[in-house]
Amino acid sequence: MEYKIFNTSKTDDNVKWRIVLPPGMEVLETFLLTESVSILSTFLQDIESVLNGKYEHLEDCGDVFYLNIERATTQIKDTLAEFLEPVPPVQETELTVNTNELRDIMKTWILYERGV
Repeated sequence: MEYKIFNTSKTDDNVKWRIVLPPGMEVLETFLLTESVSILSTFLQDIESVLNGKYEHLEDCGDVFYLNIERATTQIKDTLAEFLEPVPPVQETELTVNTNELRDIMKTWILYERGV
């Protein structure tokens, strides 16, 4: 999956990163921008555990998003969307992605967020 990460701040004092993913991946984009680095790091550890065969399947819940992690794919779901009026369509609040690709994007995103 192709993506771009770039700095949106006007100064070097307060760096703010933005990720742009292909069309249809807005849920993943929002997930990365919304959840804290510490929560994303926990999700990433669980993804690694599933990919390494320690677990067949794991479920995680952050501040806003729920993950259903399996070896081949991971479902990402916005847990707050059901409380919006009007309730957004499923395609705007849920996404299933390749787990390996999700891991790779999350690793890169976390590095940028940590300023490494």
